[in-house]
Amino acid sequence: MDQGLSGEADETESDQVREQERDQPPDHVREKDSTEAGPAAVREYRRACGRLGVVACSPLLRALTSSTVSMNHRGLGPQEARALSCALVVRVLLTTQSPQVWPTPMLLDNIGVGQCSLLQGLRPTGCPWWPLVRPLTMHICADQQVRHLQLRDNFLTGEAARHLADMLTKNCCIEVLDLADNRLEAAGAEAMAKMLGDTTSLRVINLSGNHFKDNDVKCLADAMSSNYSVKELDLSHNEFSEMGGEHLGQLLAHNETLEELELSWNHLRLKGAVALCAGLRVNYALTHLHLSVNGLGNEGALAMAEALKFNGALLHLDLRNNRIGNTGMEALARGLLTNDSLRVLQLCFNIFTVEGALVLIKAVKVNEHSALERLDMSTVRVNQGFLHTVSAIRRTQGLTVLHSGVGGPLARKPKPRTDPMKLIQDYLVEHKLRLWDFFRSADKEGTMKISSDDFRRAVQHLSIPLDKHHLDELMLKLERDKDGRIDYRRDPRLPPNARRDMRVPLHMPR
Repeated sequence: MDQGLSGEADETESDQVREQERDQPPDHVREKDSTEAGPAAVREYRRACGRLGVVACSPLLRALTSSTVSMNHRGLGPQEARALSCALVVRVLLTTQSPQVWPTPMLLDNIGVGQCSLLQGLRPTGCPWWPLVRPLTMHICADQQVRHLQLRDNFLTGEAARHLADMLTKNCCIEVLDLADNRLEAAGAEAMAKMLGDTTSLRVINLSGNHFKDNDVKCLADAMSSNYSVKELDLSHNEFSEMGGEHLGQLLAHNETLEELELSWNHLRLKGAVALCAGLRVNYALTHLHLSVNGLGNEGALAMAEALKFNGALLHLDLRNNRIGNTGMEALARGLLTNDSLRVLQLCFNIFTVEGALVLIKAVKVNEHSALERLDMSTVRVNQGFLHTVSAIRRTQGLTVLHSGVGGPLARKPKPRTDPMKLIQDYLVEHKLRLWDFFRSADKEGTMKISSDDFRRAVQHLSIPLDKHHLDELMLKLERDKDGRIDYRRDPRLPPNARRDMRVPLHMPR
């Protein structure tokens, strides 16, 4: 009898415990701190790896608990990327503001089956809890979510791009995505374009080196035309040609939020460059445009000049290595005559000469409202006329010009520069003094080492004709240990005859 009563009491107590537990949220959503979100995503990643038959990546397990997942050059492959996508989707759905509906562990295991393609096939049956997912309101905490996803050079291919794109349409926290050098090709471009049409969180996306062609850039450009979140887009090192340039021109004509576009190392050329510049002409958002190694030529430079006349937003323009000659430089000069926004212009590794450089720098001088701060012509030899114009500009505005030295047709032969050590020796010979005497007079402590200040004072005291540049050059040569002191006894940069004279005891009588 007692045993029966005891059993009934235990059963009643168990029922009460179960009722209390039913009223409380489960452990995986009870706490909303960063320690809960991370491990749950790790568990989901392990489960997904098991279901897909791939080995869990230890560095990735650690990275899932931080705001940056950096897995560059790891050789992950499509299936590993699929498992990662599962973990990132689950991590977003961990927190909720709805106390009435709590997702169960099985819900987190099965969430999205039949609804989310990246999880399809991971369970043989459907998801009976899907109606419970709809009322969930995500409560995203900044320290709980992955915001930077870096998967450069992993040979993901288009298959992995589809899984990642599907995840990104549901993950509203990732802001920076790097998928460079992954051979995404046409399938990947299509997946990324679909994602770009839906995402509102991505700010920076790198898709360089993925073998995209003209048709691929069309779908990307169409998606970007209606995207208002992406600020920086990198499509460099792909295979766009003239038709691709036309699609990109449409992108610039319609997109109102993109601030930086990287298109270096493509094949835009002639018509592509003209179409791109036509889009740039009516764009008022882009501030940085990179077009190096695209074969723009003089025709592209002419189109760019027309764009610069009307564009008031562009701050940084990279036209390096584009076969631009003197004719193209004359066209760019006409564009710079009225432009008041461009600050940085890169033109090195083109084929123009000092004549083209001179025409352009004169246009900058004439434009009183020019904002140019840095002009890179570091592969071009200029002349004195060019340098005089630059000096005149610097009187009214700060301008840094990089060039390859003075050597153009109008350049004056520079005055030969005398070795500063020879100047000292000539002076000492003229006054019948030895180099040894000079150093010993400056070495008050007799340590065979002279500080830079003592050396300068000795030169000044003897009135040796050395200017500041000579002294700086000489100190750089003689400071063997770079400690501000000259060890004149064993310094190999001193003349051999001077070193022979110095083979004496450290403390010789004076």
